[in-house]
Amino acid sequence: MKDLGRTKFYLGLQIEYLENGVLVHQEAYITKVLKRFYMDKSHPLCTPMVVRSLDVNKDPF
Repeated sequence: MKDLGRTKFYLGLQIEYLENGVLVHQEAYITKVLKRFYMDKSHPLCTPMVVRSLDVNKDPF
């Protein structure tokens, strides 16, 4: 058995170890999908939305 150190990539998930915890993300997968659909050069924009809270009793889903 061999110690390979801390895991950095597992089952498509990227793992980063921070001072206050662990960050798990899929940046590599998202980048791959964006390139596949020729959206890797696109720019994100803010979409305004009405801010409101949901009432769980009226709309449980």
